[in-house]
Amino acid sequence: MTTIAQANRILSYWFDLGWEDDPKLRSEEWFGGDTNFDAAIRERFVGLHNQAMNNQMLSWYEQPNTCLALAVLLAQFPRSMYRETPASFVSDGMALMAADHALNLDFDQEFHPIPRLSFYFPFEYSEDRGNQAIAVEKMTQYKDDPALGQFYIDAVRHKGVIDRFGRFPDRNVILGRVSTPDELKFLAQPGWQF
Repeated sequence: MTTIAQANRILSYWFDLGWEDDPKLRSEEWFGGDTNFDAAIRERFVGLHNQAMNNQMLSWYEQPNTCLALAVLLAQFPRSMYRETPASFVSDGMALMAADHALNLDFDQEFHPIPRLSFYFPFEYSEDRGNQAIAVEKMTQYKDDPALGQFYIDAVRHKGVIDRFGRFPDRNVILGRVSTPDELKFLAQPGWQF
């Protein structure tokens, strides 16, 4: 299968028909933790993810479409394939490199607002304050959009957590980190989840 065909397979799976009409439904599928959805991603894409992790997909940086597919493969798919394990975050650094490259070349501007989000999520997933600031800056374009405004709100909330704790406390158990009393208090509050 050619690089373009592989990239299109990733993008068509992630951005399946209907996302333009109902982004909320798509968002719930992406982030909802459905075991069937997770298993399907693992079955279809774990091999490609392993190739990317072994630096076998560097040519994917060259074009907007393949770079977007790479960002999805490295940032989104592990969160489904390896949900609630340390491997969920294993390729975040590589996803951030692809996203940063894309933004430097304005690749994000080649896409409809929903696919464009996948270039911004790696910054939002980062536990670095500077990356969080970039995520909020990029998500500001959605601020007043009735269908997509929640992405801006979520970015601001993520940034607030990193500004307060310097990390995402909900990852502590998964990553074997000891939570501080303040983090435990935060996690005990209803409604903290993203």
